[in-house]
Amino acid sequence: MISGFFTQLKAEKFTGIAKIRTKAINRRNQWKIYFYLGQITWVDGGYHPQRSWRRQFKKYCPQIDFNAINVNSLNSIEHQEYFLLKTLLERQIVELEQIRKLIINKIQEVLFDILQQSHGESLCFEVQSSSVANLTKNNFPMSITLVEIESVIQPSTVLWLEWLRQGLGDCLANSAPIIKNPYQLSQEVPEVVYQNFVRLLNGTNTIRDIAMKMDKDLLKIALSLTLYQKKGLLDFIDVPDLMLPKSKSEPSANSFQAKKILSGNQPLIVCIDDSPQVCQIMEQVITQVNYRFLGIQKALDAIPTLIDTNPNLIFLDIGMPILNGYEVCAQIKKVSKLKDIPVIMLTGSDGVLDRVKAKVVGSVDFINKPINSEEILKTINKFTKEKQPQVSLSIN
Repeated sequence: MISGFFTQLKAEKFTGIAKIRTKAINRRNQWKIYFYLGQITWVDGGYHPQRSWRRQFKKYCPQIDFNAINVNSLNSIEHQEYFLLKTLLERQIVELEQIRKLIINKIQEVLFDILQQSHGESLCFEVQSSSVANLTKNNFPMSITLVEIESVIQPSTVLWLEWLRQGLGDCLANSAPIIKNPYQLSQEVPEVVYQNFVRLLNGTNTIRDIAMKMDKDLLKIALSLTLYQKKGLLDFIDVPDLMLPKSKSEPSANSFQAKKILSGNQPLIVCIDDSPQVCQIMEQVITQVNYRFLGIQKALDAIPTLIDTNPNLIFLDIGMPILNGYEVCAQIKKVSKLKDIPVIMLTGSDGVLDRVKAKVVGSVDFINKPINSEEILKTINKFTKEKQPQVSLSIN
């Protein structure tokens, strides 16, 4: 039934979202599969979406420290994981093949869970079609890679059938093994194996987590663990999904500066630029005429900082790493609290295409580098909402 459902979507060159869930409403048993012209682009939902995401990321992007990514700054972005992958790829921090393998493996994992769930319970299918124009407008995850249905449904089905053949139909890959009888287990296995069991079978690692950490085949790990379960040495327990990473306890330089500039009634001007020199120059120009100023050098910190400070005007550099100015501006315009704040693009190149792209994402003006203080102040006078006395630098 599942294979036929996907085959039909492929034949129809379906574009949109296929929603699958169990009849009994359960958040863990709901999945979304994103299609573009009959091919799969992304999946989300399911039993442990955060565990799955971090497991895949660690396996296929090992050169990146996941804990170093400020994921809280992505909270306002739809399809955060896909957006992050797209950004890393565009910045050439990861290779396309890495991301493609991650996406394929994630799809196969979801399909396996759907197949296992359908073994004992009826599923409900719903399709939500959409036009390509609407998908582009709504940041639909589709630009990285397209995955043929057969390339993922076939291996998922093969694994599930073998899982069944080995008597593992009731063994959930998302369950966590825990040692039930430590002494008897220590007598049953070599010391080194027992120490590995103590380290990994602590009730927090799922079978999938263990297979990834040991770099072993999922089916073989499940078979091995169920043998010890049948002997009464292990048990399997249900575990919650991982929590979203919390913000680091130490405030960033931006947060200290944000607290400092919140006092006062003068308009707050923000400059988002990865160059400390540019931020320093802008600060000198802006504070000299008694406006408040905040410099943000990390693009990923921009949205949460802007929400906290609610500035009157934003100067935004186009050429930044990780997120460029166009992407940051597009994010700003999607946040209701920020969408009406004027954004001025800063750039070292003044091309027609750059100006067009800036307008498309919602920028109201475009200023060339190097910084010209009079031009900056004229722009501030032009776009600050509150009527302030016209300012200019005194020339002695």
